[in-house]
Amino acid sequence: MPDDPAPGWQKSTVKLATTHRWKSSPGHNILVLEAGAMRIEYPSGWHVIPTNDALAIHDRKPPDDECRAQITLMRLPMAPGRNWDEFPLEPLFAAATADIREKAKRKRELVHDITTIQRPDMTIVWTEHRWFDHENGNRPILCRQFMARSRNLQPFVTFDYYESRAEEFVGVWQHMLKTLRLGAPVSLQGDLLN
Repeated sequence: MPDDPAPGWQKSTVKLATTHRWKSSPGHNILVLEAGAMRIEYPSGWHVIPTNDALAIHDRKPPDDECRAQITLMRLPMAPGRNWDEFPLEPLFAAATADIREKAKRKRELVHDITTIQRPDMTIVWTEHRWFDHENGNRPILCRQFMARSRNLQPFVTFDYYESRAEEFVGVWQHMLKTLRLGAPVSLQGDLLN
């Protein structure tokens, strides 16, 4: 649930029945986008803030945050005879991350090359870069990014955090990847709908 809705967003609270079956890992909340098109867990107490074209989750309210996950969910067009699995994700992701680095106009150093994770329900590719926050004492920031695909759903997530807090935030990153679900709509009761 967003803290402060951005223009074009609405904040609403839905009270779940006491018999609901939603279950999250201890110390975590569940974020559901587009009625279950994407579902992911994040630490309780973090702040969900919508932006113009994405949803951001911060460990603290900005500008005091030290970690941010920014999520964009894309729906790929459905076309007869088209199978998105035929289009490899890795080259698309490499081009997208190179374009982002170029537009950021920041010198970024590769920390972890593109890695592919193949799950039965989706493909995930991710990488990591380091850059320096010149506005805050030149502190090193690690930037992990992943793109996943299942059916016609393709989220892109950027996960930035100060390197000095890596031990804490890498666990958050790993938990987000582990709990990522795509195309699994869930009712308000917590039941899978397909």
